[in-house]
Amino acid sequence: LSKSFGAFSLLFPCMPVFLFAAAFSLFLYELSGDALGGTVLLFFVTLFMALFSGLFYPVSYLPSFFQKTARWIPAACANRYVLGLLYETFDLRSFLCLCLYSSFFYLLTVLALKIRQNKE
Repeated sequence: LSKSFGAFSLLFPCMPVFLFAAAFSLFLYELSGDALGGTVLLFFVTLFMALFSGLFYPVSYLPSFFQKTARWIPAACANRYVLGLLYETFDLRSFLCLCLYSSFFYLLTVLALKIRQNKE
C-alpha cells in the first residue's frame, strides 16, 4: 500500500468487501419488501453475523459449533481480507469467499425480485 495516499490507498483493494456489503444489503432489502423492515433486518443480521464471527471477541470464546463455522461467516471473511490488506498480504481464500458470497446474494436478490414480479 502506498504510504503517500494513507487510508485512501485502501479504497480500491477493499472493493470485494464493498461489493459483498452492497449485494447482501440489496438482498435483505428485497427480502423484507420495505425500507424500514430492511433497515431493521440489516441491523440485526449484521449484529449477529459480527457476534458469531469473532469480530468482537476471540473465536475461542464461542461455543464449539460456532468456532467451526465462524471462518465461513461473511463478516469473518471480510475481516481477514481487510487485515491481510493492512499487513500487506493477500488472502486469496477470503477474497474468493467474498466474491462467492457477493455473487450468491446478488443472484438471490434477482431471484427474489423475479418471484415478487411474477406474483404481481
